Amino acid sequence: MSEYSDEIDPYHDSNSDRDPDYLSENDSFISAASRSSLVNIAIPEHIITSSDSEEDHPEENVLSVKMTKKRKRTPHKWKRNVRKYERNSSMQYTNSENRVIEAKKQGLRCQCRNECFDKFTEIERDNIVGNYSQILH
Repeated sequence: MSEYSDEIDPYHDSNSDRDPDYLSENDSFISAASRSSLVNIAIPEHIITSSDSEEDHPEENVLSVKMTKKRKRTPHKWKRNVRKYERNSSMQYTNSENRVIEAKKQGLRCQCRNECFDKFTEIERDNIVGNYSQILH
């Protein structure tokens, strides 16, 4: 009788991919994350051949398809780039070690022999520093 059962079901001992009833371990397990990413797509009825029972109750056939969406980059919001922008703009910023670095301030009067302090007023110095930080960006 065992020979007879082998003739009826030739795949009863094997885990062959040809076996229509075989499910691998990967196929039988679907994670919750993959279930939540499934999207239902309605299929028009004229595409699918329907039986008499379906004609009595016309309903849309639904096919589940996994849809993904990639994240778009926003480099202007990245912490590293925000710190870099604030540092280059002479603004107060927090460094990578979470220490607050105060905004840059203009130094004391220039004591060089070119007499820069006499040639430029305080307002002109502020404009030069402001224009310089705008050029960097």
